Amino acid sequence: MKPLIKLKTTNLLVIPLVLAGFALLPRAQAETQAEGVTPQLALPGFNTADGFNALDSLTSGVFNSAFGALTLEDNTSGSHNTALGGQALRNNNGSFNTAVGENALVFNTSGSQNMALGQGALAKNLIGSNNTAMGFQALNNNTVSNNTAVGFQALRVNTTGPNTQLLAFKRSGSTPPAPTTQPSVFNRSRATRSATSTQPTGLARFLATQRASATRPSVVRRSRAIQSATSTSLSAVEPAAASLQPITLSVSVQTVRTRATGPISAI
Repeated sequence: MKPLIKLKTTNLLVIPLVLAGFALLPRAQAETQAEGVTPQLALPGFNTADGFNALDSLTSGVFNSAFGALTLEDNTSGSHNTALGGQALRNNNGSFNTAVGENALVFNTSGSQNMALGQGALAKNLIGSNNTAMGFQALNNNTVSNNTAVGFQALRVNTTGPNTQLLAFKRSGSTPPAPTTQPSVFNRSRATRSATSTQPTGLARFLATQRASATRPSVVRRSRAIQSATSTSLSAVEPAAASLQPITLSVSVQTVRTRATGPISAI
């Protein structure tokens, strides 16, 4: 075989191998980048993890759910925890905790039965239990138990307990607005209904009008009463009129004649 023909044959065999190598290169790069990433996976003990290093240290904990980068990363024996958001419950080893939001309960270690909803809620809680925080950085620096905070930075710097703060807005030391003394819409509505209920309704007013009308004589009864009174008066006058006798008046008319004795002068 001639050298030229050999070279052409070699090139035809090498080119497909090179192309196949390039086709497999992205897959190899993806596997290298994905090293250490916990894929969406149902783990033993009814645990579920999806995110970078989520539930990465789990040993004996059960019924945990971790969704997001570094969620429940250091949890080993904690059970019945739910973490949703970057670093939520990252250092946790307690149980029955729920953290929704970035850095929610991020430093919690042994605290249990806590619920944090919002970015940074209960972030620095270490061993406090039975806390409920709802809102941006609610109970952010809390370290004790049995607190409830609802609202923007509610009880943000709390270190004692138990405390309850609902719908409080604390910005840079500002105090929450004082409650008003005006009755609520519900109370005003009840007062209006109470005042209205003392007045007779449409049916009651109609019946009251009918009773009042019954105590006054009707037009027909008044007409009959007038006729009865008139007939009584006439019957009393008739005997007196019958006893009257006709009176004859005689009038004598005297004629006065004047006889003129002298001439009548013209006026």
